Amino acid sequence: MDEIIDFESLKLHTAAGYIRASNRCFTCKAKRQHCDYKYPVCSNCAKNNTDCMAWAKGSKSPIPRSIACYLEKRVAQLELEAHRLRTELNPEHLDDKENIAANLSSKPFSGVCNSEKDDIGDESFGFLYFRSSNLPAPFDCTLHSSDRGNIRTFMARNPMVDIYSIPSKIADIILQNYLDIHLPQYPIVSSEYVRELKSSVFEKRNTCGPYEKAVMGIILAMSTATLSYKGEKGALASSGALFSYFLSQILQVEWSDKLKKLQILLLVAHYAFSNPYAADSCYAMKEALRISVEMGLHKELDFDHISPLIMQTRRRLFMVCMNMARHVFSVNKRMFPIPSELISFQLPEAVDDHYITDSGIDLSGPPTKAAAIHFYRFRLYETEIYDVLWGHKSIKCGLKEWVQKMSNNLDSWLSEANHFSTINQLKYRAICHASGHVRLYSRSPRKQWRNREDALLLMESVIKCLDEYLVNASTGWLAYLMAGVFHVEELTVCLLDIMWNESNWIFDHYSQAYISTQVIQCIGLLQQFSLRWPDIEKSKMVSYLSNLHLKITSQLEHGFVIDPHIISQLNFLIFPQVSTGYGLDSLPEDTVDLDHNFIQMQQWNDNFTSSLSIL
Repeated sequence: MDEIIDFESLKLHTAAGYIRASNRCFTCKAKRQHCDYKYPVCSNCAKNNTDCMAWAKGSKSPIPRSIACYLEKRVAQLELEAHRLRTELNPEHLDDKENIAANLSSKPFSGVCNSEKDDIGDESFGFLYFRSSNLPAPFDCTLHSSDRGNIRTFMARNPMVDIYSIPSKIADIILQNYLDIHLPQYPIVSSEYVRELKSSVFEKRNTCGPYEKAVMGIILAMSTATLSYKGEKGALASSGALFSYFLSQILQVEWSDKLKKLQILLLVAHYAFSNPYAADSCYAMKEALRISVEMGLHKELDFDHISPLIMQTRRRLFMVCMNMARHVFSVNKRMFPIPSELISFQLPEAVDDHYITDSGIDLSGPPTKAAAIHFYRFRLYETEIYDVLWGHKSIKCGLKEWVQKMSNNLDSWLSEANHFSTINQLKYRAICHASGHVRLYSRSPRKQWRNREDALLLMESVIKCLDEYLVNASTGWLAYLMAGVFHVEELTVCLLDIMWNESNWIFDHYSQAYISTQVIQCIGLLQQFSLRWPDIEKSKMVSYLSNLHLKITSQLEHGFVIDPHIISQLNFLIFPQVSTGYGLDSLPEDTVDLDHNFIQMQQWNDNFTSSLSIL
């Protein structure tokens, strides 16, 4: 592949400050034409359908308009080329295990899931994992890839701290918080491994490599983010500094073990749930799913041919992977890509890892994985709600009966989840319960219009969910910011939808001022969230929702008049995957995200690719 800019020129221009290159187009400069400085393509180049390169002082050759974006794209191209070289079929060795990745990309997804092969190929860890996560679909499309957070901007905002500078007593407190709160809900690594890792990293410094240091760094970062009793701002700053340390170590790791890479991907996605500006949860979970399938974790193996310890490890990892992946696909309103009939794994035993050995399982041990198993059951409900209401999945009863059944399931789940409050786990349970009901009663492709009973139940669920977020935000304990942004944006849209489409009767039950106050509180939360996730501000999410709210209240105060523009805006927010004729007021010309192209170029089957196209 020919390089656009050679290494020496790249060093020269980067040192001179041309991270974002000269605004002036090289062609316009050479032809002495007027340039309108549009990014990424000026009008003259767009008209002539030519590449728009930049002019830089002292250079006789054009350089990319944005060196940072060019390098990110080049890394993606090189990763694709490396992937192609690794997976290119060799006619003489079609049955070799090295070709499982090629089989993965060339066969339908069902064929991959039925494969009996295991993959042993090497894997790389690219920079694309450390771009910020995507926003809700209507606003994510307004962000150009150059506006998103990335590893450079994150580390600039969060200077790295050396974990060896942390006092041992403080490190013990942070690790114990992870073992008590985080690990039981997302058992990505075993509790025994965390204790061994602590000894290896802090007591035997010379024996551990960058992988061990990276795992310790991200565990400390995840735990520190929720130790906010001395102030949320300080906790998040410490967490960001520790994640920067993780980044400095993970980029030094040479990957040859898929199990280790899967665990790191899940840890990265887990941290992205808390700090979506730091990493791309969607991209990480896409890769985690693929590696899980390559390793055959989705299939239950013959117990006689595998030890209990290995079997329980496989089950535990795939349960966590499915838990997180189902959540990512659900909040993004996408179908889960793996058909349920192809998944035959069983849930792991709830007993603590210390009681699981190669020789057997002692079921008398404490059930430390009970919270994770219970959490996974909610993710199954979350997926089913989306698949039925948005994916038109067939059901064996009427829609009304199914909605009531799912509502009862959510109520039962919350009742059982309340037992975990005594050990400070599943604090997110009330939000999960309320957000599930919001999805049940809000408008969806399967029920475009709701009855009054559903609208009142929706209002009740929205208020409950909003109250939980207001309490969490005021106490500085918003553990999962990514879900918070998706949920609160959805609450805002539901309230605006009710204000407008149910205005002929809803104000008999809730005053217009009350609903308007709820909308303002939602928008205030999003504004508060933007301090932790700058992409929110760049997408103009807050200003767009505020303007729509003002427009609706103004119309209602001056007498309701059917406004097709408001209707189309609401439909666009509720059904972002469907073209409504109206988009955001300031939609950029270039809304193609690098990850979209990257995923499409993977040449996965139609079902999997379409499910990931938005992520």
